This record gives sequence, structure tokens and C-alpha cells, in this order.
Amino acid sequence: MASLLNLSKFSKSRKIIVENGGLILILDVLKCGLKVEARQHTAGAFFYLASVEEYQQLIGEIPDAIPSLVELLREMTDRGKKNTLVTIFGLLLCPENHRRVFAAGLVPLLMQEQRQQWR
Repeated sequence: MASLLNLSKFSKSRKIIVENGGLILILDVLKCGLKVEARQHTAGAFFYLASVEEYQQLIGEIPDAIPSLVELLREMTDRGKKNTLVTIFGLLLCPENHRRVFAAGLVPLLMQEQRQQWR
């Protein structure tokens, strides 16, 4: 997954990843990856891929992509949470993803996190 993350940093590689079914493979690791580091790398790869406007919508249209990113937030350390939130923000640049993010439960999760920090 670290290799795909590194490849996703380059515009030519992003196109190759998307055209060859890489979004689904990345999502599989996000959902089922055994190591936390591998799952964190998926958020990073989605972040770089979401820098392409067309891919923001493609990622959002994958049914489990946004809910899996929100679920990752529940499990990550603070650094992992920041990276995942930035990825979700990138996906929010596509208006079609707004309802998907709300439906995935991001707002209640953020409110819960905020309440815990106030205590």
C-alpha cells in the first residue's frame, strides 16, 4: 500500500491507478487491511487521488469509500485522524459527496470528538 501511496503523488500515476481498478483495491485495503499503517496509507492515496476533480466524484460514488474513511477516523491516532480528515475534506470539494459524508455519520463523530476534548 505504501507503494500505491507513493505512486498516487504523481499525476501520471494517478490516471494509471484509476484506469486499472486501483480505487477498488485501495478500498479493499482500507476496509480489510490488517495493519493500521496500511489503512492509513489508503487515506493518503485517496487524498492524492482526490486532488483530481473527476476522481473526487469517482471515489464518492464507490458505496463503501466514504463510510470506510469515517470508520477509519474512529480507530486512528490523532495523526491518522488528521490525514483522514484532510482526505474527506478533499472529497467534499465535490458537491455530490456532501450528502454521502453526512450519511456516513461524520458530523456526530466530530461532535463526539470535540466533547471528549473539552472534558
